Amino acid sequence: MKHLFSKLLNNKWFYYRKAVIFQSVLKINVQQTAANCEWETIFPASLKQVQNLEGFGNLPKMWQNQFADRLASKAYQLFVIRSGNQLAYFSWITQGNESDLYLDFESHSVSKEPYLFHCFTREEFRGKGLHQYATAYLMNHCLEKNHFLWGIVYAENSPAIKAWEKAGMQKIGEVKSVGFLNLKRSKNFVNH
Repeated sequence: MKHLFSKLLNNKWFYYRKAVIFQSVLKINVQQTAANCEWETIFPASLKQVQNLEGFGNLPKMWQNQFADRLASKAYQLFVIRSGNQLAYFSWITQGNESDLYLDFESHSVSKEPYLFHCFTREEFRGKGLHQYATAYLMNHCLEKNHFLWGIVYAENSPAIKAWEKAGMQKIGEVKSVGFLNLKRSKNFVNH
């Protein structure tokens, strides 16, 4: 039985995911989080602005298509950090309903507040605090409009968890999901 379970875990069709839910709690000084940051922030960014940056064409085609689809819907806002003409970092926020295939999860099942997701730092710009800076910037943006920012990070993504904690986000729960891809998945478990 143990061998069968081990085979299932290594099967590309079976998944077990655990993620941590975070929420902003207080306003912080964004400048402190990016002391050595020589970047330009674009928020909200347009499709044309991001397509013209070097590095956009190297992103997976599925992501490039998502940029066009999401920005056309007006339910999403794109946050971009660039270095010169290079795309260094991007993340999304929405008050629409965003879902996660691997968690069998929809954002509105937790909150209708702005949801931070799909945060990505290009490899050559990692380790410079961009994710922490962007998170703090977006937290403050939302708090100024009397909203809390929240998001979900996969439990194994320790760099993102550290960035969100340093930015001032607080863990408020977790989501666990087990199932098979392309089949009806099991219920997820949300703890607050």
